[in-house]
Amino acid sequence: MVNRKSNAAVKVKTTMLDQAASLLDDLPEKPEATVSLRQAIELLQDDLRSSLDKGYGYEELAGVLAEQGIEISPSTLKRYLALSQKESGRPRRRRTRRTKPEDEE
Repeated sequence: MVNRKSNAAVKVKTTMLDQAASLLDDLPEKPEATVSLRQAIELLQDDLRSSLDKGYGYEELAGVLAEQGIEISPSTLKRYLALSQKESGRPRRRRTRRTKPEDEE
């Protein structure tokens, strides 16, 4: 067993504090090793929306994600994309309605 003074008795020079504060302030942002499934979809939302615009469906996109180890159901994917769109304040993507050509009416 080591005999130590109490922490209250340990003295730290103020120059050491300034140096430590400066070093801590200069540390770069540490990337997260893992993110939640919802965060993952949020990070991929632009690419996912682009794929939807190309005509791919949620089921197909869920399959592509599953191939990369990101297991998500199509319905959860759709919900998470809607939530991230709502939170980011982006306008909803409107579907164009197909109209019959005038000669078919």
